[in-house]
This record gives sequence, structure tokens and C-alpha cells, in this order.
Amino acid sequence: MNIPHLQKNVELAPFTTFKIGGPAEYFVIAKTSDEMRVAVMEAKKNNIPVTVLGGGSDVLIADTGINGLVIKAEMREMTFDTEKQQVRVGAGVQINALINKIFREGLQGLEFAIGVPASVGGAVWANLGARGKEIADLLVEVRVIDTHGTERTMTKEECGFTYRESIFKK
Repeated sequence: MNIPHLQKNVELAPFTTFKIGGPAEYFVIAKTSDEMRVAVMEAKKNNIPVTVLGGGSDVLIADTGINGLVIKAEMREMTFDTEKQQVRVGAGVQINALINKIFREGLQGLEFAIGVPASVGGAVWANLGARGKEIADLLVEVRVIDTHGTERTMTKEECGFTYRESIFKK
């Protein structure tokens, strides 16, 4: 596969909160959406399954590891439009870091998730919720890279959010 910084047989335990789990057959860290897109397209071209790993919370990885390509999502960009009261956030941003930044920017709404160990990508995937609220309550749209490496924007309605569910789990 022609993926920059691709590694083989990388132990995944250091990338999970439980610090357990075996190796990834192939492993790459994606720090931008372009890096994620290239990795997905290369894996697809080579018929290699892809697993995306976010912050590593609520994840148990078998001691035998994961076959195929594991992409560690570390897209951590954050842009704020305080006039529109909107935030654009990368999947690799940790929820608590986002909450801290939101407070500093004079915005609010995500307080229900304080203390929840999750990345933004994982929060969207699972429709993170706590204290009677959920992430879908705040979303306007989600930019995704599909299994073919195509980047597109989905409306909140297209994401199929229900209690702790989204279309991304399917």
C-alpha cells in the first residue's frame, strides 16, 4: 500500500484507555482529512479492511489484534464562528478539550458531556449522551469520508441519530 507513514504490526494497547490489545496488521495515524482519505482509498484499492480508532475509550481490542489497516484518527482542527455560535471540529479532538475551548470562546451547550472520555468522532459515531442530552442535539452537519474514500457532508437527519445510535455504526 502506498500510504505515507504506514507501519506494520503496531501494538494498539498504548492507544486505548484500558491499555490492552494486540497489534494492528497495518497502522497509520491520520492528522488531516486528506491523510484519512488517502489511507481509506489505498486500503480499498488493495482489498484490505479498515478499522478507525479514535481516542480509544470504550474499546477492547483482542490480544490477537486487528487484521487489516487501523487508522488512528487524530484530526484535531477546531474553528469557531462565535457570531453564528458554531464550531467545526476534527474527529480526533477530545470532548473535554473541546468543552474547555468552547468555554474560552464564550460558547456553551456541550456541558452535559464534561468528564466523558471520548473523541468527537467517537461521540458522533455513538451519539454520545449524558444528563438527558446527546451530541445529535448540537449537530448541524457531519463531514465524512466513506468506505470508498469519498469526502462528503451529511445533514444531521441523514446521520440517523437515535438513542446511542447513528448510521455510522452500520
